[in-house]
Amino acid sequence: MSTISMDVIYLRNLQLSAVVGEDAWGRSAGNSDDVMDTFSYGRMCKDVTAAVDGKNFAGLGAINSVVGQLAETWAGESLECQALLPKGLLRVEGGFGRNTVMRRYGPNQWRPLSSQWTVQRIKAACIIGVNPHERLYKQAVSIDVRVPDKEEGLESHPSSVENHKMWRTVAHATLQTVETSSFETLEALAAQICAMLLETFPFPEVTVSIEKPSALAFVEFSGVEITRTR
Repeated sequence: MSTISMDVIYLRNLQLSAVVGEDAWGRSAGNSDDVMDTFSYGRMCKDVTAAVDGKNFAGLGAINSVVGQLAETWAGESLECQALLPKGLLRVEGGFGRNTVMRRYGPNQWRPLSSQWTVQRIKAACIIGVNPHERLYKQAVSIDVRVPDKEEGLESHPSSVENHKMWRTVAHATLQTVETSSFETLEALAAQICAMLLETFPFPEVTVSIEKPSALAFVEFSGVEITRTR
């Protein structure tokens, strides 16, 4: 039985002017300015670079696992790791990636809390909008697809070549759905993409966000995000 989830309508990077608090030099970011009270991001960079750079990995999940092992010697209570192939898919500007969130439960004990696959910024053009001029020409839109990595979905073969081929098909199918569509609202377009993905691929759940760059003055993007389940 499918569950009811909240859709999200949002604006990104609305630029306004206001006086808020102190300026950038007013105070330190934390309660302490002692380097011994924090964790060295320089060390984190060196650790990850040494473990990943120039190496061969079967897939993105393997990189997440390596970083998780490194985290056993790091400070902190939680860790989010995003392994991203910036040019892994055609016509996908943001890349193809896998995000993993882990939490520390004891000394040298990290457990994954969640993991998801992401296809970021699929670039397409379609007829979208309610105004007469918007019905004449296609407008650019940017689509993100996120799928949770669950046992009943993709957990069994997260790093296989076949899986990467599937994500190429996901990007292509999304492009085909968008560029042959004609909707008045982003919400309806997002729902159509979700329905297509759930029908075509073995996903237990899918989140689709769409941004439209030319909708409002002084707003970089307006957008919608929806989640649908089987």
